[in-house]
Amino acid sequence: MLKAKRKHLKPQILFLRDRLIERPYNTWDLRSKFLIYSPAARITELKHSGCVIDKQWVKVKHANGGDARRIKQYALISQFDKEDNHEV
Repeated sequence: MLKAKRKHLKPQILFLRDRLIERPYNTWDLRSKFLIYSPAARITELKHSGCVIDKQWVKVKHANGGDARRIKQYALISQFDKEDNHEV
């Protein structure tokens, strides 16, 4: 049976899923390039919809040469939902 939550994913969440299909992105890229101001919340919604997403900490240097910061990087591992038994 199809989960009700997945039927009504917001356009921003679908956009995020499509970007993560291309390659992994970090929090900074998602906020600055794609104007997704709360990436962690969107990732959680994707997880609830059945996507498997890997998170890891990465160090990123500032463009002005400042100290490196630790931020999350997200990678889409699978869109397969075990409960529905089909690809999303």
